[in-house]
Amino acid sequence: RKLRDGEVDFAISRQTGSGDEFESALLLRERYFLVCNPDHVLCAKEGIYLAELQGHDLIYTVPGSSLREHLFPRLTEIGVRDTGHQVTSMLTAGGLIAENLGVSIVSAQMLTSFIQSGLKAIPILDEDFGSSLHVLRRRGHALSFAANSFYEMILASDEVKNSVLHFQTIRK
Repeated sequence: RKLRDGEVDFAISRQTGSGDEFESALLLRERYFLVCNPDHVLCAKEGIYLAELQGHDLIYTVPGSSLREHLFPRLTEIGVRDTGHQVTSMLTAGGLIAENLGVSIVSAQMLTSFIQSGLKAIPILDEDFGSSLHVLRRRGHALSFAANSFYEMILASDEVKNSVLHFQTIRK
């Protein structure tokens, strides 16, 4: 709303906005991984499709989290079992996974603590599964010099380019 009303120069969003109203530039794509105990039956896999989770126990984040909203309908349809464990902290999820009480799906940004704990991270291979961040600006509206410089700096960032490239490379 603030972007539409001109209160901000640009916004970073998971949504691309309306093509007529906004210009959208991909900032980064985020990968998701299945995290499991090293003794779990899925641990031997190098990559996994969501359909392969059918019948397995899943530890979810609490309702209202963006990850859960993204996952829940699709995994329910597949037939993943809900353990009833709903966590607000990924550290709690890690503890439950370490005790082999289920598996969880986490973003690439969250992997470090899971891997350091000795858990296994397996890339989700579904082509249509992941999320992205976009930089939005109002179409046809010039940015101030400062805002435009910052906008260009964000889009030129090596970290951003590497995030997009890393995501595309893993998916192949």
